[in-house]
Amino acid sequence: MSCQLILVRHGETDWNLQNRYQGSQDIPLNKTGLASAVALAKALAKRPLHAIYSSHLSRAQETAKVIANDRTLSVQLREELREFGFGKLEGKTGREIQELCAKELSHATTLPSTERLNYKLVPDQESGSAVLQRILPCLQQIVKNHPRETVLIVTHGGVIRTLLIHFAKLSWEQTHIPNCNGASFSSNGDSFELKEFPLEFGERSDVGQKNEDLC
Repeated sequence: MSCQLILVRHGETDWNLQNRYQGSQDIPLNKTGLASAVALAKALAKRPLHAIYSSHLSRAQETAKVIANDRTLSVQLREELREFGFGKLEGKTGREIQELCAKELSHATTLPSTERLNYKLVPDQESGSAVLQRILPCLQQIVKNHPRETVLIVTHGGVIRTLLIHFAKLSWEQTHIPNCNGASFSSNGDSFELKEFPLEFGERSDVGQKNEDLC
C-alpha cells in the first residue's frame, strides 16, 4: 500500500543567483531556472507519475507546470508545501545575514542537525518543527490519495532538507539540495523511508544548479 514520493526543489530564480533568502516571497524562475525545469522534465520522462503536487509559490508552480506539460496531469497546489518563512531575513543576502546574525550563526554550527533545524536566527523565523507540523498532514493525505502510485511534489530546499534530517537522520552538511534535484521516499502514511538522495538522472548533467538552499 506504499506510495512513492519524489520531492524536487524548484528551478533557479534571480534571488538564488543573488544569494538572497526567499522564504515566503513569491519570486519567479529566471531563464536558467526554466531551462533546468525543461531538463528535469526530460530526465523524469521514463519515470511513471500518477499525480503532480506543488507549493503555491510561483517558482515551484512554474517548475511543476513544465514537468506536467507533456503528461496528462494537472498540477495540484498545496500551500502547506511552501518554504520556511524567514521573517525579517527575507530578501537579505547571505552576507548581510552573516553580519546581522553572526553570533546566532556561530551558535547554530555547534548544534546537532535536528536542533539546528529548529534553531531560529530571528524570532519571526519559522522553525523546523512548525514546518513539519504543517507539511506532514499534507504528505500523509497525498499518500492516502495515491496508494501504490508515484507522485511528484515540487517544493523547496528547506522543506526537503527538513524531511531528510527528520526521517533519514542525515546531517545538515549532507543535505544540500541543488535546484531541480531532491529526494524520493516510500511511505505508507505512518512512516517515510528514504529511497534516493540525491536523485540520479543518468547522463543528464544539465539538471540542477549548485545554489545555496535559500528556498
